[in-house]
Amino acid sequence: MERPVTKDPREMKSADELLDATCEQTDFYIKIAALSHNIGHQTVMDYNADPLNSLMLDDTLENGNDIYKYNKEFDSYLNVISLGHVNIADSLAAIQKLVFDEKKYTMDELLRALKSNWDGYEEMRQDFVNAPKHGNDDDYADEWAVKVKKKFWETAQKTKDAWGNPCTFDGSSVIAYQAMAFGIGATPDGRMMSDYIADGSCSPSAGADKKGPTAVLNSVGKVPFLYTGLFNQRFMPSFLEGENKKLFSEYLREWFEKMTIPHIQFNVVSSETLREAQKDPESHPDLQVRIAGYSAHFVDLPKETQDSIICRTEHSF
Repeated sequence: MERPVTKDPREMKSADELLDATCEQTDFYIKIAALSHNIGHQTVMDYNADPLNSLMLDDTLENGNDIYKYNKEFDSYLNVISLGHVNIADSLAAIQKLVFDEKKYTMDELLRALKSNWDGYEEMRQDFVNAPKHGNDDDYADEWAVKVKKKFWETAQKTKDAWGNPCTFDGSSVIAYQAMAFGIGATPDGRMMSDYIADGSCSPSAGADKKGPTAVLNSVGKVPFLYTGLFNQRFMPSFLEGENKKLFSEYLREWFEKMTIPHIQFNVVSSETLREAQKDPESHPDLQVRIAGYSAHFVDLPKETQDSIICRTEHSF
């Protein structure tokens, strides 16, 4: 199986072509992942028998199957972790606007800027930072978020495992937005090499959501629910007090009624408190924060993870 050769970006006429090429390369790696998945699952079935628990289920007794074999054949779950798709959407939106629509920059200029980690291209980087971003109820950016999710999901679905189940994505990326970012170069959304990518798999990039929490909810709600996802937000503590409790309750109802956002989790602690805890951890031993799918004591986290939470937009109504 040979890696596909896709068109040189300098020859492309739209960001859609870039998305198609990205998915073609992704398809190649998904097929490799499927081979590994098949071998691993078959090995579990062949060498990890569990006769005791197999005797306790009617289905395994009736079919004469070991419980592991029974589960793997019917629920093999071939999946790839969804990571950085929001950054891809923001990058494609910026490329379409600045390279193809406005023709302010050429693709060659962009590639040189990315290769240099934007060094010497700060004015250009600011244009890409300020290009439309997912999370502001802006259809220009949000349509790219929809395209990216659908196109990647359709790409994954083309590959099936040995038991006939199509591949999907899993948005339960947890802390990978920080750990994996260290190996990712500069991106066309204005992000620098090794900077964090968007936390969660539904959340806007940190600081990119500038129009308030409802605009974020509207943006994320436009993206179809095709697989699991993590969506993180921060709120000022004052907005869970007094009359603001009703606003927050209505906000949660709006989230639920959209029926396209599978998961939402909040940090309701001010940046001031978080920075105080960084300086004086012994005075904040019980301060808990939500990372992305799990909670932890803030003072036990590495500074990089603490900073990634502080830099999330602190919303108010």
